[in-house]
Amino acid sequence: MERNIIEELGSLALATRLKNLSERLARDVAQVYKESAFDFEPRWFAMIYALKDGEELAVTEISVMLGQTHPAVNRSECTGQKRTCGRAERRFRSTKKTFKAIA
Repeated sequence: MERNIIEELGSLALATRLKNLSERLARDVAQVYKESAFDFEPRWFAMIYALKDGEELAVTEISVMLGQTHPAVNRSECTGQKRTCGRAERRFRSTKKTFKAIA
């Protein structure tokens, strides 16, 4: 039988257990989205929801709304001059980076 370090550590491995649970949930939700023909990854749900009214929001505004750091939002997979990530579009207008929902 293989050794299971996580079980050996019990509650001391709480962070690892929670990370594993989070990853499993993300995979399951991604599968549900795929089967429902949603065109974005689960991790973008909160940002898509923030943009649902069509308002253009700055990265700093989104980071405050989502409780994430500015770099975390800024380093999203929606990089490049004008690319889409699900239904969000990143735009570069002068020096202000913004996101806007797209139809």
